[in-house]
Order: sequence, then structure tokens, then C-alpha cells
Amino acid sequence: MKKKNKKQTSAVTIAYKALLRETKIKPAMLVKKYQGITFPTLLRIKRGKKGLQNTDEYYLKLFLRLLKMEYNRRIKEKGGEGASTILKIFMEISCLEHDI
Repeated sequence: MKKKNKKQTSAVTIAYKALLRETKIKPAMLVKKYQGITFPTLLRIKRGKKGLQNTDEYYLKLFLRLLKMEYNRRIKEKGGEGASTILKIFMEISCLEHDI
């Protein structure tokens, strides 16, 4: 039997892709709004490459904060419609962080 060589996706990559998908925000808007974000780092995150631990932690916290803002907006404005998808993303990231 062949082993499946499945690549482990990092939490910051999942958070970045989910942020773009759920909020319909463009990478250029992220760079313009937040001065600490750069295009090369976003490309590295998108490709799933490993970076400095401090950088990845900063980006993960930022992406999670933005996802949380989107979650709160959906709860207040849409009556919870679509909020469950963001909760699933949070669960997936927390499982990765705790190696469950």
C-alpha cells in the first residue's frame, strides 16, 4: 500500500484563506489598511510555506481578529446566517493548534 503524502496545512494559511473567502476582502485591501502586512508575506502564507514564528503568530492573531469581527457582524446584522461557517473555521484552527 502506498502512503498518502498529505501536506499539513498551517493554521495561519487556513485563517488567511478563510478570511479572503468569507469577507470577500482582497489582499491589496489588507495591505492598504494594515501597515504591517506585506505582499511577499501574504504570498508565503498563501503557499503554505513556513516563516518566522513571531510573524506567523502576528498574522494568525490579525486574521482571527478580523474573522471574529465578521462573525459578530453576521450575528448582529444577519441574525446568525452564515455564522456557523466561521465557527467551523475556528474549530479547525483550534484543532490544529492543539494537535487534536
